[in-house]
Amino acid sequence: MNYKDFITDEQKEKIENFPIEGRWNEFKNYRFNIDVWNKFWTEIYEGDEEDVILDFGSGPAWDCFVAKKLGYENFCNLDIDSEEVRKIFGRYHDTLGVDVKFWDGKTMPFEDNMFNTIVAKASISKLRQTEWDTLLSELARVCKKGATWYISPPYMVSRIPEHNLIKEKEITFQSWDWNRDDKRNWGPGKGHAK
Repeated sequence: MNYKDFITDEQKEKIENFPIEGRWNEFKNYRFNIDVWNKFWTEIYEGDEEDVILDFGSGPAWDCFVAKKLGYENFCNLDIDSEEVRKIFGRYHDTLGVDVKFWDGKTMPFEDNMFNTIVAKASISKLRQTEWDTLLSELARVCKKGATWYISPPYMVSRIPEHNLIKEKEITFQSWDWNRDDKRNWGPGKGHAK
């Protein structure tokens, strides 16, 4: 893969010079993150370029960054509104040129029936500032009928309970994963945080 198809030298340099901050180090590795999302969009995703997509728990928004390079333009990023998230990931958003919306854990800042697809990489398993039922209700509310949720890690699909709005909207689930043992995902000198 030619990473120059995705990221500029200036963007790489900025990211490589971000401060080292414990568990957030893995996001500095542009090669790893581009690989993960390139594989997702080219090998796992079954929708098309016209889909309206929400990356739930977008973090640094590598998902959107790669997706847009591959032609997926109808893309929204959403993360929890916290000082830590805004501080750590805000520098990525600025460097990668992506827009991210934040939510309060109660109401997502989107209209009803907006998205064909929800992508959630390691975010549904982390409830921050919200309740489980609120999270599922809000994700279902903003989805179109027949939407697909791409959930990782895969075990989270089996933990999503029967939920009236999810059933009513005929939402389907696709589980997926990435190579967590890839050493490019490890923080410098720390080993893989599990």
